[in-house]
Amino acid sequence: RVADQMAAVVEDVRRHCLAVRGAAPPPRIALIEWIEPIMGCGHWHPELAEAAGGICVTGDMSGHVETMSLADLVAARPDVIIFGPCGFHMARSVKDLGEAAWLKSPEWAEMPAVREGRVWVADGLTYFNRSSPRVVETAQIVAEAVWPDLSGLWGHRGATLLTLEEAMGGMATQLREAHHSQPGFTNAATVQQRPAVDSGSNLKRRGCLPDA
Repeated sequence: RVADQMAAVVEDVRRHCLAVRGAAPPPRIALIEWIEPIMGCGHWHPELAEAAGGICVTGDMSGHVETMSLADLVAARPDVIIFGPCGFHMARSVKDLGEAAWLKSPEWAEMPAVREGRVWVADGLTYFNRSSPRVVETAQIVAEAVWPDLSGLWGHRGATLLTLEEAMGGMATQLREAHHSQPGFTNAATVQQRPAVDSGSNLKRRGCLPDA
């Protein structure tokens, strides 16, 4: 059954993350679903952070998510930052990140996660914005971003997950050009790399933009 497969994938993620984390405190994870203004993630996203051995510092399971300033994000002290903007595949996310003035500010540059190269861009539309069976693969993506020892274990690193530096350097465009559709659920033993493509989604139509 699909539910059993999903539970097995999540348990696999938990087991690997607990093994590499050991006795260390849980890393603080910022999951970002919108860029201008900055918005965190609620609903099921804190559970993704928990499955990866961390805690989400940009939202809770109530589903209500406030916009935040860069100062708010700095104050949250994230160890890892993952961008998965609502309705966007990776290439479109990279375009918007390149236009975000706050990403060029000294406050952003001085954040530990930024200095240490622990800022990531993921395929938000496919993996982060839909409450489908594929969210268990999202847990894998978060785990690969959080734990260097798990990087690439489930095939996401370099495909559906890039560092911000890699994404801004053109890898997202290369992945877009190599895109091929792979619909449906796959378990941990058969996860394939899924290059991203710019969908050109209308975010207002999808209801992803915050209220004015």
